[in-house]
This record gives sequence, structure tokens and C-alpha cells, in this order.
Amino acid sequence: MFALSVCCLLGAVAVDPAAVEFLGERAEPEICTGCVVYGGEYLEPPYVVKRMGNEVFINERSIRWFVPWPIPKSVVTCETKVMPTIPDGINENSSEFDEIVWKYEGELLEYLIYLGVTNRAERFVAEISKLPCATNAHVISDSEVAIYWTNGTQGVPCNIYPERHDRRSKKWPQDKKTLQEMGDREVAKFASALRGDSFLLLPGGDCHVAISGAGLDRDVYRAIEMCDAGLSPEKICEKLGGRTEFPMELSEALVRHRRSFGDSYFAWAKRKIVAEVKAEKRAEREREEKDAAGMLWGQTPWSPQKQVSPI
Repeated sequence: MFALSVCCLLGAVAVDPAAVEFLGERAEPEICTGCVVYGGEYLEPPYVVKRMGNEVFINERSIRWFVPWPIPKSVVTCETKVMPTIPDGINENSSEFDEIVWKYEGELLEYLIYLGVTNRAERFVAEISKLPCATNAHVISDSEVAIYWTNGTQGVPCNIYPERHDRRSKKWPQDKKTLQEMGDREVAKFASALRGDSFLLLPGGDCHVAISGAGLDRDVYRAIEMCDAGLSPEKICEKLGGRTEFPMELSEALVRHRRSFGDSYFAWAKRKIVAEVKAEKRAEREREEKDAAGMLWGQTPWSPQKQVSPI
């Protein structure tokens, strides 16, 4: 399962014409392998991965920006010198995409920058975990955290860029060539994954769930099968591990966009998922047959050298 760390996931947002004029466009050749599910909707191949302005697209869907626009200038921002308090407006039903939530995250990060602490990621996670809409959070590295939201993404690696947010140190590049190369690298990541026949589940459209991990392609396939069997989004969510493993929003989006999963999707699933499952079952059956044969001749699976000659 291919997983991409989150830089900034957008959805269907128009590109600033000034960004396109400055950075231009560049597209990879069409790719006929892989599988993309965008906001619960299956996108049919061939896939065209490109950068346009400051954003990366797959089949005209905006996936992420690789640099904010307008590009932040080299200036020192205002610093929050007191620990921000959790706003009263944030409750267990709040979303990570709500303005009041991401503003609080920004103020918290600015405060930690002001303190100049070395364990910024740990401090950030400790405070974010106190939010009523965050079920869990942990540190991945000194610049990467994972947050589990009640209504939103579930543990997706998220870069907090400690130096990048501190405008007193590392800055966003300003020259065109460097920025274009940044965009080309992002495009290459997606293109490489699809050429490797990988599965990409991307937030966007009317579903902003962003989760990753081994077996997610199988979970989506099972969700489609259960949808065809008449199961509700609630039942699908429950059977696939509940809200923390397979969010309700994703179940609802897959049911809503079921018609987009046509012949090309099932051809990919047969080639990748069904074939892998059959191979695993065949290997398991062969192990069981080998163990049974060993027991028949008096040897256990854990001591293959011991044999008892039949009388």
C-alpha cells in the first residue's frame, strides 16, 4: 500500500491565475495503471498527473499545493506570547477543517515557536490532544505528527514544519526554478505510485477523509461489495472496524459514488486485490496441508526433523 504524507490537501479549488502565469504547467504522460479514489469517487484511467501553478492535479482534480500562494515573503510574523486557550466554540462535533480549529492550531504553533522549545512536536501533540474533537494524537518525528479527529482524518502523517513556520529561520523559496522543481517532485511521487499500480485514496470533493495504511484498498473493495449487498453506510463502517478505522464519512461517500466504480475498477481489483487474496489463501492451504502431513507421520509443525517410522 502506497502512502503519501500530507502537505496540504485541497479538493476542487480554482488555481490562482497569477500562480499559473509565474510557475506555468507541466504534465506527466498518461498512466493506465493504478487506482485513484478521490473523495469517495473512483476516477477512471488513464491518469494525467500534472502541476498547474502552485497545485498538483490528477485528472483535473486538485490534490495538493506544494507552495502557498501568494508565496510568503521573508518577514517576521506577529508572535503569540501566551499559551492560547481552547476556544469555547470548539466541541466534540467540530471538524479539523473548521476555521476556529485550524486558527487555534496556528496560534499554538506560533506560541511554541516563540518559546523556542526543542520538543515542539511533543508539546504540540500534548495540547492538541486536549481538544474535544481530537480522539488521539502522537508524535512521528520532530516535524511530523498524527492526529485522530472525531470528524476528519484518522492518524494521517502531517508535517508541522517547525522551522518553516518560524519565519525567523527557514523561508519559502522565491525563485521560479526552485519552486517548479518542488512541484515536479510532488508530481513524480504520484506518477511513480500509479505506474507501480498502487491504490490512492485522496480527500476532496464532498469527502475530506484522508487515511492511509496497508489493506485500505481491500477495505474499499469490501465496502463496495457490501454496498451492492444492500448494507447501509453505518453497517459498512461497523464491519470495517468502526469510525476510527474506516470513518463514517468515507462509507457514506463510497455509497454515494457507487456508480463511479465501473468495469475498469473491478478489472484493477481482480488483478490486484482478488489475485492477492487467492494467493494468500492458497499459501495458507498449502501450509495447513504440510502441517497435516507432518502430524500424520508423527512430526509437529515446530519440529520438522522428528519422524516416527510407520510400523
